[in-house]
Amino acid sequence: MARLFEEPWVIGIIILAALLLFGAPKLPGIARSVGQSLRIFKTEVKQFKEEASPADITASMRTAEPQD
Repeated sequence: MARLFEEPWVIGIIILAALLLFGAPKLPGIARSVGQSLRIFKTEVKQFKEEASPADITASMRTAEPQD
């Protein structure tokens, strides 16, 4: 099975296709939106990890197991 990004020209074709599909003016806005979404996701995951202590996680795993 061939790897997608084994050759550098494949990346060029993907970028060219994106330019043709979305147009050059729209790409910065799309990249900005994706960046903001990733930042929000990252902060939410960080807050979740800070709020959940290891004891809480262990307790929730015990209650989630099916009982016979």
